[in-house]
Amino acid sequence: MKQKNILISSFLAVAITASIIGGAFLALNIKKDNPEKAFIATINDATNKDFFKSLSSSKNNKSPFQKTGELLKNESLSEFGVGFTFPENLKIKLIEKTSWGNYVTVRSQLIHIADGTLSFSLNYWNKDALECDDSISQQIRHPLRYKKWKFFMDNFNNIETGKCNEKVLKQINFESSYDNLCNIEKFDDYIKITTHERIIYFSDYVNIVFWGLSSIHNEKSHELGKKIANSVTIKQPNKEAISQIELAPELVEENWETYINEKFGFSLKVPSKKVIGYEIKGFENGNRVRIGPDASDEAIGTIGDNMWVMVFEEIKDEKSLNNFIKKEYGEKCGYGEKHPSIQEGVFDIGIDIGSNWSPDGGCFVNYQTVIKYCPSKNIAVSWNIGQSPNFVINTDTRNNYTVDREMIRSFRFID
Repeated sequence: MKQKNILISSFLAVAITASIIGGAFLALNIKKDNPEKAFIATINDATNKDFFKSLSSSKNNKSPFQKTGELLKNESLSEFGVGFTFPENLKIKLIEKTSWGNYVTVRSQLIHIADGTLSFSLNYWNKDALECDDSISQQIRHPLRYKKWKFFMDNFNNIETGKCNEKVLKQINFESSYDNLCNIEKFDDYIKITTHERIIYFSDYVNIVFWGLSSIHNEKSHELGKKIANSVTIKQPNKEAISQIELAPELVEENWETYINEKFGFSLKVPSKKVIGYEIKGFENGNRVRIGPDASDEAIGTIGDNMWVMVFEEIKDEKSLNNFIKKEYGEKCGYGEKHPSIQEGVFDIGIDIGSNWSPDGGCFVNYQTVIKYCPSKNIAVSWNIGQSPNFVINTDTRNNYTVDREMIRSFRFID
């Protein structure tokens, strides 16, 4: 089995945590005399029309997200029932407003300005389409964001104005020395959390985050950044308008095909040749199935390691599952945690590395793995993901966008 050297945290986890609440960016650079006027003047100079022109027109600098070229305005988020106030001349470039079926993400383009940046992101959750149980988090592209929002909504009645307690701090995932500066304000319809670094809002439908305050060292510009972040208003969303937001290409059916393997009894969604540039097939060799391009494909020179090698094993009990893990990953590796998968009756299995994580420790698993176990069929499958994404698509609205996560989520054992 191929093994790529990476950190034990997967690129999938990195993708979620690195963008737990992903970002639009407001840049602040205030001169000493009149901060409000200087703010607008500086923004005019720094945003540079050529910069925006190049971002919206250059084929070689295509953003991987939707809606490139659109400038965010004060009323741009009105369909979500959200508004905040910022100077008219502040240029905030909207790079994503995408529907993932049961939620919507909004992000903006970073603008480089000397004094620091204030970042913004929004997630809208269609709670009517979400089941209120833990398993739904596995069906969402950004489960950590969902879990945070759900925590605050489930505990809304018990949360009080005042200093953040340990449970709140854990949900916000603070890693800085500013943790003890966290304070909560409870309003009729939403919760507001203020820290040295961030101002966060949780309501019945949305989660809004402004962050980067600690990087703005000029006192007056820092205060103006807080003024913008504190100006948020939250009302009821326009669900009809939200339903018209374009679906992410990962959810568009014509971008996908279904691979079915009758020998091992499983199915898997794979990107169509139209969006990935080559045909993805399955190649069997003993108890292994390679998912990827044909080695004779002319595009193979540009494909690299864009493939998975899936290993199937008959599993009679948890002891044999433990032996399977040892055989595939190292003698000192073991059967770790077991969690229900998206498919009923199937479990996602973790590897217990104990204290053996070192090149000579007998369980040097420094790459992302997937292990799925189906007790009713007495079968398990495992494959190594590696350091970087294996499958990347290009569509009219997305460029160089990874879909490994969607493929993993689509895996099903079949009869």
